[in-house]
Amino acid sequence: MDFERLRQLWIPAIASGFARPEDWIGWADRMILKLDEPPVWVIEMGTASSIASVLKELASNGAAHDRATYPPYEETWQATVFLGFVAESYLRGDLQTETLAKITYSLLEMYGWPWPDWLSEHELAVSTGSRLPNPASHRISEEYGLQIHASRAAWSELLAAAA
Repeated sequence: MDFERLRQLWIPAIASGFARPEDWIGWADRMILKLDEPPVWVIEMGTASSIASVLKELASNGAAHDRATYPPYEETWQATVFLGFVAESYLRGDLQTETLAKITYSLLEMYGWPWPDWLSEHELAVSTGSRLPNPASHRISEEYGLQIHASRAAWSELLAAAA
């Protein structure tokens, strides 16, 4: 079992707000029962009840992260997974359009990714003082398809590890 990969998958799942305390605590509890000697970070994860505390434990440099800092990832795949989890959080109603836009802007600048169509329309509406309706779920699902696919694969991998 590649514990470093699992740790790296949890960081975007939690930093995005997609994973909730009951998700990571339950996962850590199952891993602790499953393994003779679980890694220290898994044990610590089982007692962390806030995004900041669990990310501090998981971050390789020990720095605390939360959704507001949009951590720069060492690997582009982590940023892709992060944005997928953000889009899924939006789709389940946990994020407002402005938050989705802010996170997307940040990652587009950081990684040089192409702009989704809805974001260009959002920027135009903001610059003209217009009110932009929330993008429809099907539109977000289409425009973030690659990222959502990556986040779902990551989530499946995390769940399978503790099964």
